[in-house]
Amino acid sequence: MKLLRRVAPEPLVSGAALVAVATVVLAVLLATGQRSVGFVSDPSSQTLEYRLVGGERVPVLALVGPGGQITVTPGDIAPEPDIAHNRMREFDRFLQRQTRLYDALADSTLGLRLISGESVDAVVNNRRPLGDIHWSFWLQLACGGLGLIIGVAVWAFRQTEMAASYYALTGIGLWLSASAAAIYSTRELALPGTLFNVIHAVNSTGTLLFTAGFTATLAYYPARLADWPIGRILVGVYVTVAALLALRWVPSFDVGVRVPVLAGFVLAIALAILQWRRARLDPVGRAALRWFLFSWFFGSSLFVALVFIPVLFGLDVGAVQGPAFALLLIIHLSLAIGISRYGLFRLEQHWSRILTIAGSGLAICLVDVTLVWLLDLGTALALGVSLAVVGWLYFPFRQWAWEKGLRSNRRRPALVRMVTSILSRPDEPADQAWSRLLQQAFSPGDIRSGPQGITDAIVDDGLRMQIAADVERPALELNLCDRGARLFRRDDLWLLADLRDVFAAALGYRERLIEGVGEERERVARDLHDDVGARLLTLSYRLQGEDAEQVRQALGELRSVIYSMRAGALSLADLLGEWRAEAVDRCEMADAVIEWVVYGEPPPQARAGGEILALTRLFREVLTNALKHAAPSWISVTIQVSQTHLACRVEHAYEGPEPAEWRANIGLHNLRYRADQLGGDIQWSREPQTLVTRWAVPLQIDEADAMREAHA
Repeated sequence: MKLLRRVAPEPLVSGAALVAVATVVLAVLLATGQRSVGFVSDPSSQTLEYRLVGGERVPVLALVGPGGQITVTPGDIAPEPDIAHNRMREFDRFLQRQTRLYDALADSTLGLRLISGESVDAVVNNRRPLGDIHWSFWLQLACGGLGLIIGVAVWAFRQTEMAASYYALTGIGLWLSASAAAIYSTRELALPGTLFNVIHAVNSTGTLLFTAGFTATLAYYPARLADWPIGRILVGVYVTVAALLALRWVPSFDVGVRVPVLAGFVLAIALAILQWRRARLDPVGRAALRWFLFSWFFGSSLFVALVFIPVLFGLDVGAVQGPAFALLLIIHLSLAIGISRYGLFRLEQHWSRILTIAGSGLAICLVDVTLVWLLDLGTALALGVSLAVVGWLYFPFRQWAWEKGLRSNRRRPALVRMVTSILSRPDEPADQAWSRLLQQAFSPGDIRSGPQGITDAIVDDGLRMQIAADVERPALELNLCDRGARLFRRDDLWLLADLRDVFAAALGYRERLIEGVGEERERVARDLHDDVGARLLTLSYRLQGEDAEQVRQALGELRSVIYSMRAGALSLADLLGEWRAEAVDRCEMADAVIEWVVYGEPPPQARAGGEILALTRLFREVLTNALKHAAPSWISVTIQVSQTHLACRVEHAYEGPEPAEWRANIGLHNLRYRADQLGGDIQWSREPQTLVTRWAVPLQIDEADAMREAHA
């Protein structure tokens, strides 16, 4: 059920709508292309009636033609013949009688023997009037067409998901079953046996495919229930049953259709229970699943209860099968509501587009059918009138409504994204932010520099839009709106004007915000350095021993905080220099000899204050643990630095237990936490009479600097 290559959704939905329309046309041609006498079937009384010239309806006993008299039986007019003729031999005899009855209509005049004993002559027409066809014909075609369109629409936007693929199979099955049933269940009296057999086989195959897709969907939606390919197995089984049915290798339609359908329905209930249990800890998922299961089982349960189960008990309910297809359509219509409300199949963002594509084509067909049926216009005249109505009224109205909704819908998300993106990226240059905003709003094929002096305008018949330069941004040209899906329009210029105004206001606000935050940080950092820092430094000179060490550590922490507040004020080379000075000072106080080695060239960019603070605290805690717990006479610090990574190795004399035997405490937890927050790791290893601490972290890359270097 998986495609090797995705296909654009719009052609698939449009293609499904076109197939649905073509099916209606084919069904109408088959229904109206048969010989017609003007019979009216009454399945409830199981009689065939003939409408006299005055409008009176009289029951017919037999047809009288050159080949003799053929008595009409209730089984001949059954809407669903596989109920009245369940076993295969009976069904084959029914098809033979259909051929015989149809051949009896070959002459232009036909004698009818009535139940009253009278005989009348009837005129045989080569075509059946469209107005004589029962309303259930149109209902079944609508059910099949909508089922196909909605099923394909779901799959078109989720082509890689198994559940969507099997759901599309239910739409195909409903389309085949309902469209075929529409033709033979509303026949006037008879169809050629061969044609009847083919159409009925299509109906049975569609019913089995619908059941297979129905059951397989619940094996994959909303979660896959098994690793083995349950969906393919189900489809394979039901396709095999359909083939055996077409070859007459099953004894009856109960065995070939109704029992497999009921079995699939029972299996679907079991799968639905498993899906419900799996979603028990997900209230949102359960809400979506609840509506999904309601959509499935409300329509399908009623259909099975009205059409399939009574037949197994010997009841003929063929008369209600045509209207009962509307129950299956409930599944797809309810799904449409569920997509909008609960995000079924995660299609809520595409659903309006799906409905527009499908509805446009169906509306055209509806206009044509209405003109032919209600106004009793001829086919050629109806086609001309419908083209005029669609072209001059429907299309302009639809375009107006679409553009009105599109204009408001396109502006709102673009403006919201613009404001949030500018404020969330304070270091991004204004020209890059402007280009990114235009990309989000119009999705052009590409953005190019434009010539100076141009104004905002749409050129080349909508292929390109020119954007004028201003003080901070150069002139630009956007090519192919929505990546070629449509042309630029006048309302795009209105949207551009709104974007330009609000962008300028947001950019000014961002600059004032950055300036205000920077000034406040500088003020706080200056107060900390001049006041608190000076007091701590004086205190460190007055104290001795452990108290002096604690004050120096506090002074170091304060210095790190001040650096973090002055974002970007310190390069990595300067930071390593400060680390070395601090390490030498602390080792001298602890009577330890230090060896300091640095490999690699530190990147020249200034580091962000938060990164400086986090790195310094990690280095300082590692050094503190070494001096405090091991009291070594010597300590070696080796640092390896590159443009993207920083690694540190601290080695010192050690006579304690293995690292694996250490008792977890707050210090070890803090070290692991700090390394993890920086995206790195920290490890300890025991070597002969020494302990080695290794930590490594990636260096953060400033996006604005990286983009400037890439364009340099």
